[in-house]
Parts: sequence; structure tokens; C-alpha cells
Amino acid sequence: MKHGFIKVAAAAPEIKVADPLYNAQKIIDVMRQSDELGVKLLVFPALSLTGATCGDLFYQNTLLRGAADGLRRVVAASVEFGMLTFVGLPVAKDGKVYNCAAAVYGGDLLGVVPMSCAGDKHFSVPEDDSVREMKIGDLYAVACGTRLLFECEALPSLKIAAQVAGDADAPVPPAADHALAGANVIAQLSSFNMSVASTAHETAAVREQSARLHCGFVMAAPGSGESTTDHTFSGLCVVAENGA
Repeated sequence: MKHGFIKVAAAAPEIKVADPLYNAQKIIDVMRQSDELGVKLLVFPALSLTGATCGDLFYQNTLLRGAADGLRRVVAASVEFGMLTFVGLPVAKDGKVYNCAAAVYGGDLLGVVPMSCAGDKHFSVPEDDSVREMKIGDLYAVACGTRLLFECEALPSLKIAAQVAGDADAPVPPAADHALAGANVIAQLSSFNMSVASTAHETAAVREQSARLHCGFVMAAPGSGESTTDHTFSGLCVVAENGA
């Protein structure tokens, strides 16, 4: 922190679809580079550990176990860095698969935030907003819920929340509830496809939300490493505050 500010970053590394261990290493490399730059909050795209275009592979235990192992490696590496990092991955629980943001800091998995609005056929959404415990692979159970706030003892006025994928386009996005609960920074893990207008549209949307909710926004979207003949991705990263 300097003069009441913290340095934040959004990143969209070149990943490989359905290769969580490769992707975990790419994420760790970016974490190391960001730490050298003094970043204290780092946000990756939704499903950054697996890729957003795995389709029905999201239901395969091999991919789910790989994502859990990739997350374990990211958590272990985070002990070297003094930053809160949000990474995306699919998580299976009670026969359902959720699109989640994992909050990682100092060698610990602090919490898991699932996408809360229906719209993606591959993923379920929680039935309510109650906080549950969740275990991912061999990582210990952590808090899991759509309304988690992450706070810092050294800077108690800083309250960070996460918004996942299609939640940003909901009629009342979770960020609105987070802001009402006291959040002043939103980590937005996006997964939208690139189009002619996507950069202008998504940038304007993030700016508008930051102005309306009086929150800083850190948004990252999937990069070109995921692009195929069916979908293309821009790797758009945006940081906004008070509409700018």
C-alpha cells in the first residue's frame, strides 16, 4: 500500500485447453512477475486453470482432478508472494459441477466463489446464498459461497469480492450485493467470446459498474490461447475506478 492505494492487475496468459498443470505453471509465472511489480491483487479469467471451452469435458473426473491438482500447485506457490490472487476452475460437489473463483493468498486457499446466475449449460448454480465448506482435491475444506468478502488485517477498509463469468450480465449482478455489503473492489473473472463490439461493450460495462457501485473493478477475460474455429477470445483486461 502507498498513500492508501494498492496496486492491482488483471492477466490473461496463453493457456492450453484442458491442460490444467500447464496452465497452473503459466499462472504461477504471471504471479511471480506481478509480485516483482508490487501487485497486491491479481485476477485471472474464469476457468483459467482448464480453459473456458472444454465443453462436456467439464464432467470428466480426469479434468476435474487435474484442475484440483493445478489449484494445489498455485496455492503452494502463493506462499512466495504477498498478493491475493483469484483463479478460475470447475469444481465438482454432490454430483454437480460449478464454475468457481478460488481466492489464494500466502499458501492458503481462502475461499471459493461459484457463479450464481444460471445461463451456462455446463454448470450448476447454488440453490441459496448460504456459506458452505468445500474440499477441492487434497486441499482442506474452505468457505464456499456467493457472498464472500475478503478483508485485510493491515488495511481493514479494503474489502474485496469476486464475480464470475455470466454473473456480470445478470439483471442484478452479484457485484451490487457485494457493494451493499461493503465491498470496494470487485474481482471479475470473465469468459465472454470476442466479437466486433466486445471490447467496447465490456469496457463500457466495467466502467459503468465501477461508477454506479462506487467500486474498483479488476476484470480479466480468456486469451487467444483458447481461440478455435468455434470461439475466439481477446484476452481483454480492464481496471476501472469511478467510471474511468
